Amino acid sequence: MNAKLTKGLAAAAISAAMMFGAAVPAFAADASTTYKDQGTVEITKSYELDGQGVSPEETFSIMQDGKGTVTDSDATTAPDLVKISNVKFAKGAAGSANKTQNFVVTLPEYSKVGVYTYNLKETVGNTAGVTYRTDNIKLVVTVIEQNGLVRVAAVHCENEGGDKVSSFADNKYSAGELDVKKTVKGNDVAGQS
Repeated sequence: MNAKLTKGLAAAAISAAMMFGAAVPAFAADASTTYKDQGTVEITKSYELDGQGVSPEETFSIMQDGKGTVTDSDATTAPDLVKISNVKFAKGAAGSANKTQNFVVTLPEYSKVGVYTYNLKETVGNTAGVTYRTDNIKLVVTVIEQNGLVRVAAVHCENEGGDKVSSFADNKYSAGELDVKKTVKGNDVAGQS
């Protein structure tokens, strides 16, 4: 069979399997594609300004929440993520040109093919005016085998609805408004003699 036709048939089979909800095996690598190992993945964090004011300096952190899971694999457990860096925003960064930074997630060594899924959760801080993310986000790592080596072929994040996302949601800073009123109480001394 000619290579172009074989590729076309393979693509059609994968599309049909996905359309009917069948999982594509994690170890099905296209021999003509060279996959690049990914030892780390970056997740974008955006710090927005809601209204007016100057945001305080703020450090955000995320962590692995619970154990990871693995599907489409001979592995029975998922190795823990190695490290997740914090992101630190300078005073006034919210809403400025410097409002985005990246968490860097260091992935573990994988010894078996499969789809590894991790829940990530933001650590809720206590800075007045800052909103923190309280729902989980999924980090999905697909590991395949190519030329006898295990390769990390794809990494993406999903929100709780299962949609792929590139950012870990926005955090907001809002200074709010403070109403100040002056009320004077006391004796009326002008009317006394």
